[in-house]
Amino acid sequence: LTDSYIEKYGELRKRRNQVAHLGAHQGGLSPPALIESLAQQFLALWPDGRWLRRRTELDGTSARRFFHDDRYSSVETIVMAELPSTLALLNNETFKKAFGVAKGKLSGFCPDCVYAVARKSGIDAESTAYQTGEFTAHCAMCEVDLQLSSEEEGCERCDSVLVATVATDCPKANVACYGCGDG
Repeated sequence: LTDSYIEKYGELRKRRNQVAHLGAHQGGLSPPALIESLAQQFLALWPDGRWLRRRTELDGTSARRFFHDDRYSSVETIVMAELPSTLALLNNETFKKAFGVAKGKLSGFCPDCVYAVARKSGIDAESTAYQTGEFTAHCAMCEVDLQLSSEEEGCERCDSVLVATVATDCPKANVACYGCGDG
């Protein structure tokens, strides 16, 4: 670990202890500054980023996985519920390093991730995929490659003409609108 990582970790731990044990905090630490510090620590530990994949793996191996029934709760549901806040709090440079893609490019829906969202949770799917070519895309959450095909009639919900399918030979592969996630 770098000296700057150890120094920043020590500073955050000291501030945390002041609040937790003394009930007081001196000096300014805004939520965006805290998030930025945590993101920098994540990047120091995992320089290749892959935040969405790692976040999904972390929750998938936690004790909470016992409660995921895929109807009311799933790992993907929890991560997608966090995603809008994550997008809003991370600056563009940090986001690109942590996710491996610019914020603006993460605009497509992966069919496997859309179908993994618990149906009775009330949480909508979020875009987790980005285009890598004219008719190819990649999901930053499940890290599968997607095939995009163009439909003559656009999606009723968003007018997108692109349909995403996981790049596999399986005839039962999930299919979803690349623009909004409708299946």
